Amino acid sequence: PATWRVELFIKSHFYTQNIPCVRLFIWLDGDRDSKAVDKMLNQDPLFEKFLPFVARGDIVLKTWKFPSRIPLPKGDNTDGAGYYKNPGKPNTKNETLVADGLIRDAKDQEWLVLTEKQMTFLPVAVSDAVRFVVLHLYGGAYFDMDVIMLRDMRPLLIGDEHSFAERWGGHPSPGDYNTAIMSLSANSSLSSYLLRGGVRMGLNFHPRVIGVMAVKDHRNREFHMLETAAFD
Repeated sequence: PATWRVELFIKSHFYTQNIPCVRLFIWLDGDRDSKAVDKMLNQDPLFEKFLPFVARGDIVLKTWKFPSRIPLPKGDNTDGAGYYKNPGKPNTKNETLVADGLIRDAKDQEWLVLTEKQMTFLPVAVSDAVRFVVLHLYGGAYFDMDVIMLRDMRPLLIGDEHSFAERWGGHPSPGDYNTAIMSLSANSSLSSYLLRGGVRMGLNFHPRVIGVMAVKDHRNREFHMLETAAFD
């Protein structure tokens, strides 16, 4: 259900952003409650005031269910040398295993495949992972719901170099990311790399763990770290 944080975030969004240029997607946890969107649209007194913006298309409520398959761009060697195996024989669905946890279907689309065991983890870990999956699939900018927007975000989002996250407080390491605010391009080499890395590390998408990985592989040069003064 909506809370005062949700209300404050939405109001700050409409007060500061250039509305013809943006659309606000609010993700609700469908794994916890499959009827979450319906309840917010029809039974939530706090969210009721925002229903005209839903009708107009400025707010879109989306159900989040953790996917068992995530599409990846073909041939993106995110894991380095030796990533791809010699493909085995196709299965009954004409799918071929081309790397650990990666299959290629009959249409040449590659998919990151998650097992049920991989997908049973703590809610906070789900939250860490959701933002990487959503931005890989759709692109855009992610914000935690306890953010208050103060300025138009377009200067950070226009142009090619708009993949970024915040620095984690006063920590000086180049890998100390805070993904409470994050931007990625959809289906990109960088989003694929971050997604594959988190899955490879046991679905550990804690930003500072992802950051250590990115620094080690020199991919942090693509994933810009903006200082906390830009946000806090």
